[in-house]
Amino acid sequence: MLFNSLNFAVFFPLVCVIFFSLPSKQKLPFLLLASCVFYSVYIPAYLLILLLVVAIDFIAGIAIENAPEKKKSLYLTISILMNVGLLAVFKYYNFALTNIQALAAIFNCRYFELLPFLNLALPIGLSFHTFQSMSYTIEVRAGRQRAERNLLVYTLYVLFFPQLVAGPIERPQNLLHQFREIKAFDENRVVRGLQLMLWGFIKKVVIADRLAPLVDSAYAHYSEHTGAVLVLISFFFAIQLYCDFSGYSDIAIGSAEVLGFKLMENFRRPYLACSLPNFWQRWHISLTSWFRDYLFLPISFWCQQLYLATVVVFMISGLWHGANWTFVVWGGLHGTAMSIIFFMRKHFPKLKFSDGIGGSFCGFLATFSFVSLTHIYFRAQSLEIANAVAMSCLSFCADLLLFRAKLNELDANWYSINSTELFWALSLTLLFSAAEYIQDKWSLRQFPEKFNAKLRYGLYYLALSVILFLGKFDARPFIYFQF
Repeated sequence: MLFNSLNFAVFFPLVCVIFFSLPSKQKLPFLLLASCVFYSVYIPAYLLILLLVVAIDFIAGIAIENAPEKKKSLYLTISILMNVGLLAVFKYYNFALTNIQALAAIFNCRYFELLPFLNLALPIGLSFHTFQSMSYTIEVRAGRQRAERNLLVYTLYVLFFPQLVAGPIERPQNLLHQFREIKAFDENRVVRGLQLMLWGFIKKVVIADRLAPLVDSAYAHYSEHTGAVLVLISFFFAIQLYCDFSGYSDIAIGSAEVLGFKLMENFRRPYLACSLPNFWQRWHISLTSWFRDYLFLPISFWCQQLYLATVVVFMISGLWHGANWTFVVWGGLHGTAMSIIFFMRKHFPKLKFSDGIGGSFCGFLATFSFVSLTHIYFRAQSLEIANAVAMSCLSFCADLLLFRAKLNELDANWYSINSTELFWALSLTLLFSAAEYIQDKWSLRQFPEKFNAKLRYGLYYLALSVILFLGKFDARPFIYFQF
């Protein structure tokens, strides 16, 4: 079920009313039932895949805790292999087979041509579910989390509908205990949750979905656009991607808050970062911290190579996003850039990397430009398209720096995109950027509380009007659903 659908507009209020009307003992079973219904709207049969993930790690957690010290790591390894194996079958099998066959053809090996490709659709959010489940077993093995004995509570930990499809990827210490707490109706908490959901809907349907047609059309006709247009489109996609995913996170965190549950922050205005390391401290925080704690730290400790570990982990992170070499290149570019920054900080400590936008406008501009241009590999469907778009953008940027650029190239043919859409894209991007900067100084969620009731509800009415009149209601899926 999409957050930006009519189904959810009926589903969520109904769930809230029933949830707060039920006795405490019936709340969790109902919440699990609602989560199953929420996910079953996609492909009901794939709910069985999620239940299999639940069964694997529920049993593994108890086995790890009860096992002698020598066998704990063995049970953890078995659990991780089963989780990763399940993900590999659905997400990476065809990709791996294609590349193996291409490599085998070089050596005239025909054996791999006999292996069949699988016609399997990727269960929505499987990457998020497996990572959240693995964090549970890893934490149990590390002794930082007791194994969960209540199957209902653990199942909700994996299937809780607000963050079921695209996170945040929660740690067991933050979420499991909340399912045992009494959740009574709290007006202030409900208002705060609805405020965040409202902001998330503005990000998604007003900004991201209005930018999407411009980006889609430009990539469909990339060879016929000038470098100037493709640079502008790259900036638009950066905003689209952020508003789309952070909008989902806001709706997820806000809907959970309405029900009385606190999910972790997933974005902290990343495009205000003035250095790449600071960007990654602000962007998709739940996934970034997952890779840091469970992959980067062990690899860097094992091989004692900070720079190699950084590149490897970022490339794996890229592959996590999709079974395509474009994502691997995207991760490799970020990993290489991060390694260079770490090297410079170590060997040239006098260089300062400010994290405040007022402290280093050049750092902010360089970071946003790098992130936006590398997102070309995140958006393009093939390396051929990504390389062509990237070269065109870099050529224009070089001409711009050398004062050879022709700014009138921005008047190039936009094909199926009309000037009105372009106007709204530019206007909304500028307004959103201003709102992000203001929110970095003052919380927009606390801002309405300073006004009297009439003005406060007037602001809510204005926000709803913006969504209704400027929003795109074509039920466009969230970008991260494909991961």
